Amino acid sequence: MSSQRNPKRSTCGYTLVEILIVVVILGIAASLIIPSMGSAQVLRIQASMRATVADITFAQSDALAYQERRAIFFDIPNNRYSVVRVTGSVLDPVNDTLYDTTRHSGRMVIDLDEPRFGGAILISADFDGDSILIFDELGGPVQTLTGDAPGLGGTIRIEGADGTAWEITVDAYTGRISVENVTP
Repeated sequence: MSSQRNPKRSTCGYTLVEILIVVVILGIAASLIIPSMGSAQVLRIQASMRATVADITFAQSDALAYQERRAIFFDIPNNRYSVVRVTGSVLDPVNDTLYDTTRHSGRMVIDLDEPRFGGAILISADFDGDSILIFDELGGPVQTLTGDAPGLGGTIRIEGADGTAWEITVDAYTGRISVENVTP
Protein backbone atom coordinates (compact mmCIF):
# COMPACT_ATOMS: atom_id res chain seq x y z
CA MET A 1 0.00 0.00 0.00
CA SER A 2 2.27 2.56 -1.15
CA SER A 3 1.01 5.97 -1.90
CA GLN A 4 1.55 7.02 -5.43
CA ARG A 5 2.26 10.52 -6.47
CA ASN A 6 1.50 11.91 -9.84
CA PRO A 7 4.94 11.74 -11.55
CA LYS A 8 3.80 13.99 -14.41
CA ARG A 9 2.85 16.87 -12.15
CA SER A 10 5.26 19.72 -12.63
CA THR A 11 5.07 23.47 -12.51
CA CYS A 12 4.92 25.27 -15.80
CA GLY A 13 5.50 28.96 -16.39
CA TYR A 14 6.54 31.78 -14.11
CA THR A 15 4.72 33.59 -11.40
CA LEU A 16 3.83 37.26 -11.68
CA VAL A 17 6.40 38.09 -9.00
CA GLU A 18 9.21 36.40 -10.93
CA ILE A 19 8.30 38.28 -14.10
CA LEU A 20 8.20 41.61 -12.26
CA ILE A 21 11.64 40.97 -10.73
CA VAL A 22 13.14 40.27 -14.16
CA VAL A 23 11.54 43.42 -15.63
CA VAL A 24 12.88 45.57 -12.77
CA ILE A 25 16.40 44.12 -13.19
CA LEU A 26 16.33 44.76 -16.95
CA GLY A 27 15.12 48.31 -16.34
CA ILE A 28 17.97 49.01 -13.92
CA ALA A 29 20.52 47.54 -16.35
CA ALA A 30 19.14 49.65 -19.21
CA SER A 31 19.26 52.82 -17.12
CA LEU A 32 22.95 52.16 -16.44
CA ILE A 33 23.94 51.21 -19.98
CA ILE A 34 22.08 53.76 -22.12
CA PRO A 35 23.73 56.91 -20.65
CA SER A 36 27.18 55.38 -21.02
CA MET A 37 26.50 54.59 -24.67
CA GLY A 38 26.03 58.31 -25.26
CA SER A 39 29.46 59.03 -23.81
CA ALA A 40 31.24 56.41 -25.93
CA GLN A 41 32.49 59.16 -28.27
CA VAL A 42 33.99 61.06 -25.34
CA LEU A 43 35.66 57.87 -24.13
CA ARG A 44 37.26 57.36 -27.54
CA ILE A 45 38.65 60.90 -27.51
CA GLN A 46 40.01 60.26 -24.02
CA ALA A 47 41.56 57.03 -25.32
CA SER A 48 43.53 59.01 -27.90
CA MET A 49 44.75 61.35 -25.20
CA ARG A 50 45.71 58.46 -22.92
CA ALA A 51 47.52 56.66 -25.74
CA THR A 52 49.50 59.83 -26.46
CA VAL A 53 50.47 60.21 -22.79
CA ALA A 54 51.48 56.54 -22.65
CA ASP A 55 53.65 56.89 -25.75
CA ILE A 56 55.35 60.03 -24.40
CA THR A 57 56.07 58.19 -21.16
CA PHE A 58 57.39 55.21 -23.14
CA ALA A 59 59.73 57.41 -25.21
CA GLN A 60 61.06 59.05 -22.06
CA SER A 61 61.61 55.71 -20.31
CA ASP A 62 63.14 54.13 -23.42
CA ALA A 63 65.62 57.00 -23.73
CA LEU A 64 66.66 56.45 -20.14
CA ALA A 65 66.81 52.66 -20.42
CA TYR A 66 68.90 52.57 -23.59
CA GLN A 67 70.85 55.78 -22.89
CA GLU A 68 69.90 57.05 -26.36
CA ARG A 69 67.86 60.01 -27.42
CA ARG A 70 64.26 59.51 -28.41
CA ALA A 71 61.91 61.88 -30.14
CA ILE A 72 58.22 62.03 -30.83
CA PHE A 73 57.48 63.54 -34.21
CA PHE A 74 53.97 65.02 -34.33
CA ASP A 75 52.71 65.06 -37.92
CA ILE A 76 49.81 67.52 -37.51
CA PRO A 77 48.60 67.58 -41.17
CA ASN A 78 48.33 63.77 -41.25
CA ASN A 79 46.84 63.52 -37.71
CA ARG A 80 49.49 61.12 -36.41
CA TYR A 81 52.76 60.89 -34.55
CA SER A 82 55.80 58.58 -34.47
CA VAL A 83 58.22 57.55 -31.75
CA VAL A 84 61.66 57.84 -33.30
CA ARG A 85 65.24 56.93 -32.35
CA VAL A 86 67.50 59.97 -32.71
CA THR A 87 70.61 58.97 -34.68
CA GLY A 88 72.13 62.30 -35.64
CA SER A 89 71.41 65.93 -36.37
CA VAL A 90 68.54 65.12 -38.77
CA LEU A 91 65.40 63.31 -37.65
CA ASP A 92 64.33 60.56 -40.04
CA PRO A 93 60.83 59.44 -39.01
CA VAL A 94 60.63 57.02 -41.93
CA ASN A 95 63.75 54.94 -41.22
CA ASP A 96 64.30 55.51 -37.50
CA THR A 97 60.79 54.87 -36.15
CA LEU A 98 60.90 52.36 -33.31
CA TYR A 99 59.50 48.89 -33.88
CA ASP A 100 56.45 47.63 -32.04
CA THR A 101 55.18 44.18 -32.92
CA THR A 102 51.81 44.86 -31.27
CA ARG A 103 50.87 47.42 -33.92
CA HIS A 104 49.56 46.58 -37.40
CA SER A 105 52.42 48.30 -39.20
CA GLY A 106 55.03 46.91 -36.79
CA ARG A 107 56.22 50.46 -36.13
CA MET A 108 55.37 53.04 -33.49
CA VAL A 109 53.28 55.23 -35.76
CA ILE A 110 50.04 56.21 -34.10
CA ASP A 111 47.31 57.34 -36.48
CA LEU A 112 44.55 59.22 -34.68
CA ASP A 113 42.25 58.63 -37.66
CA GLU A 114 41.80 55.02 -36.50
CA PRO A 115 38.19 54.24 -35.51
CA ARG A 116 39.19 53.40 -31.93
CA PHE A 117 40.08 57.06 -31.38
CA GLY A 118 36.63 58.27 -32.42
CA GLY A 119 37.60 61.15 -34.67
CA ALA A 120 40.27 62.69 -32.43
CA ILE A 121 42.13 65.52 -34.11
CA LEU A 122 45.71 66.47 -33.33
CA ILE A 123 45.34 70.25 -33.33
CA SER A 124 48.82 71.34 -32.27
CA ALA A 125 52.12 70.26 -30.78
CA ASP A 126 54.56 72.95 -29.71
CA PHE A 127 57.93 72.16 -28.12
CA ASP A 128 60.45 74.96 -28.30
CA GLY A 129 58.76 76.25 -31.46
CA ASP A 130 58.75 72.84 -33.16
CA SER A 131 56.41 69.86 -33.36
CA ILE A 132 59.09 67.44 -32.12
CA LEU A 133 59.48 66.42 -28.49
CA ILE A 134 63.05 65.26 -27.82
CA PHE A 135 64.27 63.36 -24.74
CA ASP A 136 67.97 63.09 -23.89
CA GLU A 137 69.72 60.06 -22.41
CA LEU A 138 68.46 60.93 -18.93
CA GLY A 139 64.83 61.22 -20.02
CA GLY A 140 64.70 65.00 -19.84
CA PRO A 141 63.37 67.18 -22.66
CA VAL A 142 65.99 69.03 -24.70
CA GLN A 143 65.70 71.76 -27.33
CA THR A 144 67.60 70.17 -30.23
CA LEU A 145 68.47 66.72 -31.54
CA THR A 146 72.17 66.97 -30.62
CA GLY A 147 72.39 69.83 -28.11
CA ASP A 148 72.29 69.69 -24.32
CA ALA A 149 70.21 72.81 -23.66
CA PRO A 150 67.19 71.82 -21.59
CA GLY A 151 63.86 72.02 -23.34
CA LEU A 152 61.32 74.59 -22.30
CA GLY A 153 58.54 72.02 -22.26
CA GLY A 154 55.48 72.29 -24.42
CA THR A 155 51.92 71.27 -25.11
CA ILE A 156 49.89 69.00 -27.34
CA ARG A 157 46.24 69.74 -28.03
CA ILE A 158 43.80 67.02 -29.06
CA GLU A 159 40.17 67.78 -29.89
CA GLY A 160 37.19 65.61 -30.59
CA ALA A 161 34.49 66.06 -33.20
CA ASP A 162 32.06 66.62 -30.32
CA GLY A 163 33.93 69.74 -29.16
CA THR A 164 35.86 68.21 -26.25
CA ALA A 165 39.47 69.35 -26.04
CA TRP A 166 42.44 68.10 -24.03
CA GLU A 167 45.84 69.64 -23.51
CA ILE A 168 48.84 67.51 -22.61
CA THR A 169 51.68 69.48 -21.04
CA VAL A 170 55.28 68.28 -20.78
CA ASP A 171 57.21 70.27 -18.18
CA ALA A 172 60.67 71.69 -18.76
CA TYR A 173 63.67 69.92 -17.17
CA THR A 174 61.75 67.00 -15.64
CA GLY A 175 59.49 65.97 -18.51
CA ARG A 176 56.60 65.60 -16.08
CA ILE A 177 53.35 65.07 -17.98
CA SER A 178 50.02 66.57 -17.01
CA VAL A 179 46.64 66.55 -18.73
CA GLU A 180 43.90 69.14 -18.60
CA ASN A 181 40.42 69.23 -20.10
CA VAL A 182 40.27 72.57 -21.92
CA THR A 183 36.88 72.17 -23.54
CA PRO A 184 35.54 75.67 -24.21
